[in-house]
Amino acid sequence: ISPEEEQWVSAKRTASIPAWRDYLMRANISGLNINDFTSGPRLPNIAISISGGGYRAMLGGASVLNAFDVRNETAAAAGTGGVLQIASYLGGLSGGAWLVSSLAIADFAPLTSMFGAWDLDTNLILPAGQGGLSAFRNVKEYNQAANAVDQKAGAGFKVTLTDYWSQLLGPHIDQNIADGAAFTPTWSSLAALSSLANHTFPFPLVVFAQRSPQEKRVTVMSNVWEANVFDTGSFNPAINAFVQTKYYGTFVSNDQPQHQPLQEGSPFQAIRPPCVNDFDHSSFIAGTSSSLFNVAMEQLGGTDSFLQPIASKLSEEGRDTAIIPNPFHQSQLSNSSVANDLNIELVDGGENGQNLPLFPLIQVARDVDVILAGDVSADTVNYYPNATSVIISAQYATWMNLPDRFPPVPMIPEAWVAQGLLERNTVFGCGALASNGGGNTSYAGPMLVYIPNRSAVTNTNYSTFKLTYSQDEIDGFYSNGMAITTHADPLYLNDGEMPQPWPTCLACILIGRPWRDAAAQQTSTTIPLPSQCKSCFQQYCWNGSMEGNT
Repeated sequence: ISPEEEQWVSAKRTASIPAWRDYLMRANISGLNINDFTSGPRLPNIAISISGGGYRAMLGGASVLNAFDVRNETAAAAGTGGVLQIASYLGGLSGGAWLVSSLAIADFAPLTSMFGAWDLDTNLILPAGQGGLSAFRNVKEYNQAANAVDQKAGAGFKVTLTDYWSQLLGPHIDQNIADGAAFTPTWSSLAALSSLANHTFPFPLVVFAQRSPQEKRVTVMSNVWEANVFDTGSFNPAINAFVQTKYYGTFVSNDQPQHQPLQEGSPFQAIRPPCVNDFDHSSFIAGTSSSLFNVAMEQLGGTDSFLQPIASKLSEEGRDTAIIPNPFHQSQLSNSSVANDLNIELVDGGENGQNLPLFPLIQVARDVDVILAGDVSADTVNYYPNATSVIISAQYATWMNLPDRFPPVPMIPEAWVAQGLLERNTVFGCGALASNGGGNTSYAGPMLVYIPNRSAVTNTNYSTFKLTYSQDEIDGFYSNGMAITTHADPLYLNDGEMPQPWPTCLACILIGRPWRDAAAQQTSTTIPLPSQCKSCFQQYCWNGSMEGNT
């Protein structure tokens, strides 16, 4: 990771000490000396991951974050409020990226105040609606988007369907666009906002998948890219390099910024300077991560005739991805997989099957202790998750030579169903503290708290391509998410044993990595494991069961 990120995370841990104390007091772990814990040499490094899935994922993820936000009185009273404030990282892709980017733009305003910024009763693709005079009003909206895209093309950049899509997305992630601003702020500029500058909220990152020039489809082996407010690039061994996000859009060859060689359809590249700024508009970052919606735009292209020429022409030309000037052309600082490409093609972060952004969070350099994964995917015919994203992420970690950084999990969806893991919150990677060793008693990587979307108080299984939501539907998500996040039934419970409350057990998990690692090594810790936390690990951690694998 960059020196800037390393310094930020270190400062975040120090700044979070009061938030940790407040959170642990509300969690009420019997026998834990909070002052001793927060005075220790290293506070835990917590990450939150929000899946893709359009507005469904944005709202489902927002409801989870709302239940983790201490500013929400219900969450604070339940004992889960405060997790958002102590977390170091917040990752999202596709619909989850809309959530992450809109929150970052809004300086992490309370989740319940974001409805106006999201403008969910206005259709993303057909802002003026359908039928009658709406088509003429939509033409006006699209002309405004086209004018903005023309400015980018006029500066010598190749434009794609993602550029148009990003312009439509902008008013739904930034209230200032609705109020008349021309563009969303740059992603890199958000580091200066008070929530990040003062280290009071987590470090945001958005995830993409890379499509190779010779491929029509993204494969499960595709490179995973990320854009955080400091750097953009990939941890994949095939690249393993980053460029400063403020220079995103700069063509770098032999590790020097240069004018990009002229390409068909880009005759004006020499008029812009080699070092590019303002390419990283937040709407373009979020739009790139959700460019699966290019498919939806094509499908809806026939609804109003003015959409069809744009969608069809750019799709036929293969310009249905985000095209980025390659910052690693002939680089001596990165590996060789993109060395000969003039451009990088980036698409929806979930197109490679990893609809939860986990790969950037399991990296050794980030040293994350626990990942809280809100999965709002639509894997089943009923639009609920079945952990496919977790399974593919586990396989991918092995392929990328990181098998010891991803916890053991059941490797087919049928096993998750058979064991009831889609109906509760479950912790993976508890090692020797879990019953039967949790699948691997010596596992020492990040623990994973899997929080699947499910019907707790109401149904939230809407289509990914549902593009408007009513206030009642939004309220349903928030009520359901509060129920999911603040309550869970134990996975295992011995006869006569009292279930430990989920909010208290979640706190035990978040601070539990030293106890888990000590148990694996059969050593002691400075602060002894509270007996209540020991019960929590036994009750909520997966035990490595093979049920349902055949």
